[in-house]
Amino acid sequence: MSSQGAISAGRIMAIQGFAVAIGVMAIAISTLSGALAADRPRTVVVPIDVDQSALRHDDPVVRRVIPRIGAAFSARGHDVTLGEWFQHRRRIPHGTRMSVRDWIGAARDTHKRPNLLVAVKVHESIDHRGRGTTRRLTIRARIYDFPAGRVIHESERTARSESVVPADCDRECVAAALASNIELTADKLGQALAAAAPDHFGRAPSPLGRKREYTLVFDGFERGELKKIRAYLVKFTGYIDHTLVETSRCLHRIAYLSRIKPEKMRKNMRQLYRELLIPQVTLGFGLNRVTSQKRRCKRG
Repeated sequence: MSSQGAISAGRIMAIQGFAVAIGVMAIAISTLSGALAADRPRTVVVPIDVDQSALRHDDPVVRRVIPRIGAAFSARGHDVTLGEWFQHRRRIPHGTRMSVRDWIGAARDTHKRPNLLVAVKVHESIDHRGRGTTRRLTIRARIYDFPAGRVIHESERTARSESVVPADCDRECVAAALASNIELTADKLGQALAAAAPDHFGRAPSPLGRKREYTLVFDGFERGELKKIRAYLVKFTGYIDHTLVETSRCLHRIAYLSRIKPEKMRKNMRQLYRELLIPQVTLGFGLNRVTSQKRRCKRG
């Protein structure tokens, strides 16, 4: 073989070797990407409107809320699918009101097979004033594990301010008028939900040390009493943060982030009123929710 032929053969072998190396690298990158995707929690965010008081899933306001909550989970590394995907692929009839059970069934029959299902309800309070209305949003959400459908977290947010809407406004117009409140309220709720959600693929979160967001409602408490209560709340074991999300003369609501279990939270609240010497308080307990009521606040 001539020296020129040997050089050409060498070049061909080098090119072939380079091509093989590129192919191996591509396969490795694809495999790594698949492994990383498999490790991400798969989360479905869907609207619930079987409750007649909630806005329908196809309402323009709801269509703005759901993607923003989904974006908060995506920002924390979740592989997110929105309810619209199922509605298109499963051909859910237009106007059908969907319950959590309906969505779990829809998700079970697809390849999505999520780890978590986030069910969102959007409520709109309306106050008629003059020739228009003022409207305020409340967004409530629960996180369910899949496929068992157990509630593992719930939270809610109410818009801090009302939005003025003209009397002749259709639903698209209402959504535009509420846009800033939708963004702020849905973003804050989404961030709180995503922070409290399990982030381990294929296994349930440890009940010890997991973040939980509690809703603390104080009905009949004056602002001076609330100030003392807030100062005491930070002393609880496992405390992370709290935010006053709604307040009036006698009604206040706090979003309380902590690592303690619900039963410990109940004990802490009873201890709080004993230590602060606040009498005649009636306590009510729900899932991640504590309601405190008393009757001596001057509401006028």
